[in-house]
Amino acid sequence: MIEEIESHFQKEYPKEGCGLLIEKHEKTKWVPCTNVAERGEDFIIDPQEYINLVKRYKIVGIVHSHPDLPCEASENDKRYCDFLGIPYYIFSYPSMELEILEPKERVVSIIGRKYENFA
Repeated sequence: MIEEIESHFQKEYPKEGCGLLIEKHEKTKWVPCTNVAERGEDFIIDPQEYINLVKRYKIVGIVHSHPDLPCEASENDKRYCDFLGIPYYIFSYPSMELEILEPKERVVSIIGRKYENFA
């Protein structure tokens, strides 16, 4: 699986590569996704690809690369990881060092939900 992820990152370089880890037939599978972010130092998984996968499978991880940078989670990585409640697997590329970021909190109920202005 690591070889497939690395190959995807190589194809996407110098943009961030991204994809999902899904649970399929009780096994974890890697699915590369399209990064639709306009800025090269960001990643946004194509919304339609995400919706199609989340309807069919359990998403167990969000994977993306930090090209030519350390694998240390950015503030956006931390915020979105917590919001989605899904671990982030962040690879530096090309070294392929890995940081796994676990969500710290996830508020599901509308009552007591924290809101943040991203504008």
